[in-house]
Order: sequence, then structure tokens, then C-alpha cells
Amino acid sequence: MHLSQSFDYIERYLAKLWRSDEVGRQFEHVTFNEYDYLKAVQHLGQPRLSDLAAEMRVQKSSTSTMVAKLERRDLLKRAPCPDDRRSTRVSLTRQGEALMALEDKLFGDMTRKICSAMSEEEYQILETLLDKACRCLQDNTREKSTPD
Repeated sequence: MHLSQSFDYIERYLAKLWRSDEVGRQFEHVTFNEYDYLKAVQHLGQPRLSDLAAEMRVQKSSTSTMVAKLERRDLLKRAPCPDDRRSTRVSLTRQGEALMALEDKLFGDMTRKICSAMSEEEYQILETLLDKACRCLQDNTREKSTPD
């Protein structure tokens, strides 16, 4: 199978997992853009609004609007920044953490399934190559994207 076909197969496999009953019910009211914000907050920890805007490559006003929307849905919360009273920190609520934990489980299950068919050496090679591919994509995205 060619690499592009493999990526397509994995994407379709994940789409089926996302549509499964347990996962689908939890994510059915979350848009991709909202999910992207939740993932960014999960990745960054407790970012300042400006750091989240930079990560999302959008203006701070757009980030503030999305954070407010996700706050109303009890997925994100804001708190004053202890280091700078002018700044606000954003974090996942318990409900947001539960949603991301379900998503982490989905990826963990898929990873275990794939790795169970590999030797330790094959696993290390795959991990190294995918890490390299992700860094390449990340660098490419940064070169082409600029904040609004």
C-alpha cells in the first residue's frame, strides 16, 4: 500500500472510531474549530489568551470569542493570571478534561492495536519517522500561516 493510501486508511479508520456510539455522542455538538481550541488548550496547559491566539494563528479577539463560547458550554474556564493581573489564563473544565480524555483513549486504543502487530524495533522506527513527518508538517504550517 502506498503511503498516501495508508494515511487515507488511517484517517477513515479514525473517522469510524469518532462516529462510534460512545465517542460520537460526546463530540456530536463540538465543531472541528472548537475541538482545535480544546486540543490547543490541552497541549499548552493553562495558556494566556494571547498565547492561545498565537497557537491558533488568529487574532486575540477571535480567540476571546471562541473561549467565551466554550465557557458557556462548560468546556473551558478563565482565571486571572497570577503573574500578570492584566492577563487571563484559560484551562479545560472537568467536562472539557473528560472530553479530551475520551479522545486520548481513542488514540491510545488505536496506537495499542497498531503496535501489537509490531516488534519493539519496528515501533521505534515508526515513532521516529512519524515524529519527523509531524515536525516537517509543523514547520511547513508555520511558514505558510500568519496571524489574522
